[in-house]
Amino acid sequence: VLPRQVDSAEGFEIRAAIESVRAAPARVRLLRDGTLRAEQEIELQSGTNPIVFRDSLRARGNHTYELLVESSSDTLAENNLLQGVVEVKGPPRVLLLSTQTESQRVIARVLKVQGYAVVESAPDVHALRLAELSGYDLLVLDNVPAFRLSHGKMETIEKYVRDLGGGLLVIGGAQSYGAGGYFRTPLERVIPVDMRPPARLEMPHVALLFVIDKSGSMGAGSEGSTKLDLAKAAAVAAADIMNPTDQVGVLAFDASWDWALPFRQVGKGEWISERLASLQSDGGTDLYKAMVEAHRAIGAKQAAVKHVIVLSDGLTDKADFQSLVNRMARDGITISTVSVGSDADVQLMAEIAKNGKGRGYVALDPQTIPQIFTTETLLVSRDLLIERPVAPSIVASTGPLKGIPPDPLPLLRGYVLTYPKPRAELLMRVEKDPLLVAWRYGLGRVAAFTSDLSGRWGKEWVVWEFLPQWASQLARDTMRKIIATRMRTEFLAEHDSIRVVADLVSPQGNFLNQLKLKANITAPDRSSQERGFRQTAPGRYEGNFTPAQRGVHLITLFAEQGAEEPLPIATIPYVAPYPKEYRELKPNLPLLNRLAEETGGEMLDAEKFTESLKRLYTPTPGLGREGRETWWPLGAAGLFLFLADLVSRCWPARTVSTAGPQSAQPTRT
Repeated sequence: VLPRQVDSAEGFEIRAAIESVRAAPARVRLLRDGTLRAEQEIELQSGTNPIVFRDSLRARGNHTYELLVESSSDTLAENNLLQGVVEVKGPPRVLLLSTQTESQRVIARVLKVQGYAVVESAPDVHALRLAELSGYDLLVLDNVPAFRLSHGKMETIEKYVRDLGGGLLVIGGAQSYGAGGYFRTPLERVIPVDMRPPARLEMPHVALLFVIDKSGSMGAGSEGSTKLDLAKAAAVAAADIMNPTDQVGVLAFDASWDWALPFRQVGKGEWISERLASLQSDGGTDLYKAMVEAHRAIGAKQAAVKHVIVLSDGLTDKADFQSLVNRMARDGITISTVSVGSDADVQLMAEIAKNGKGRGYVALDPQTIPQIFTTETLLVSRDLLIERPVAPSIVASTGPLKGIPPDPLPLLRGYVLTYPKPRAELLMRVEKDPLLVAWRYGLGRVAAFTSDLSGRWGKEWVVWEFLPQWASQLARDTMRKIIATRMRTEFLAEHDSIRVVADLVSPQGNFLNQLKLKANITAPDRSSQERGFRQTAPGRYEGNFTPAQRGVHLITLFAEQGAEEPLPIATIPYVAPYPKEYRELKPNLPLLNRLAEETGGEMLDAEKFTESLKRLYTPTPGLGREGRETWWPLGAAGLFLFLADLVSRCWPARTVSTAGPQSAQPTRT
């Protein structure tokens, strides 16, 4: 038993009851947010064993508790874990994910001064579990590339905004939006700007060469998802976003090199997948020979942009890479590198990228290879990064920009090129391109700022006197908004389903009636379902749902308002326990009695089991008069029928003709 909501630093009790069918020693562990908080060694008695822990919380948001019971005498491990969620009240809570150094996280310092409780973390370090994320009012991505987030984390962010009504603020930079690999990811669906700007008339002609390691180690992984499979899929996806007149080639290498795909125009691109399908992993690793061939081939191409992307997951023989890369750079060829896994020579690959005036990536997770390839392709084939002094302007002085003086706004030294999606609100722009765009996505709100808030592009912005007001209003406009209400929720089990009873009262004490109340119910596997609620009494609404699986289900109540945006009310956790058969360990005696009576049997006394079993196999006088063996007459009858069947099959059959004699007919000639 846990309190659903507590104040910061308030002490509270965690009560549990452990059922045991016999006396046994046990160890009870209490975990909070995955970390061990307390542990007790106890002696369980037959029956119910109460246990109490005490704890307090300071950080606002949702905290998950787990109670784990371990005993050597236990035969069912499925019913040894219980979960619960406690919410801590407090100021608005913000989770900031950033790849910037602490001194560059200007947005974090500004929001803290404005009274927000800001938690800072790196994108690849934070687990981003939905139950924990639901306790934040706003998520800020500060110049975060997509390949620092797994696909599952990006789907969690989408669920947080769409189904739980959370707010998302995306701050730009050189590793964000199209330049950060957001293209064709769940993040692109959430954000109000498109990652792939329309092609401009002055687009340069591009020659792009993929140099891909196909040594034996690239075959690691499950069938269809090996490192080489992902590299081939990445090359196809990258070619798909190039202009039809651009040229692309794929040079594969192990101990030697081989043209898997000689240079040719992209066209419609279907042929690329067919040509790469036969590429198999085998052999050693010799990158230098492949780089020499790459220099020869791409150096002869007539193109404004000549770019090489090198991918390898292993060590290569020593060679004079620096001289080779310098010659390629003098010939106008840029080189980016992708090191896959921890076995690659990351230092060598980084030096090649630096001397080749490109970018170096480390893909510890091979699943990020397609995002890296598409990012590189967009960067070299499109002018995504606009780096020159530009003057921003306010389009609409409403909402987050209310009270911000429109002139003069500080200059920006660059931004990421995007364009707003349909239905998005354009709030600020630079020249004809969007700078600040917002929209509603599901129950939540998303804002996208396409420049950065650090020293590279936003040097003048970080010292702007109105930055605290601008950042605070933008955060407040984007963060989760809920109806001001006092609510009490009750969960009632009805067979396999759960009935949710919610009582809603306004802050003034009046019942909230006639609401079109619905709920988004998100399961632990991130699947979701929508359920309608009906009003059953003044201020009381009820609805049913069936838990999809064991674990924490997040129920977000919201009120529809016709054509207006729906208003979230609250997100309530419901913990679905293990199945009923693991909770009720005592036998169902009425059912067993009924089964025995209807089948002519009887219930055996467990305390006198030996005597009952002996009586079961002892004949009752008067019911059976004599025993007689019946197998031999049945066996004889079966043998007789078998022999008769053989005789009938072998008996000669006589054929009787019923046709009369045929008379000869004269023949005429």
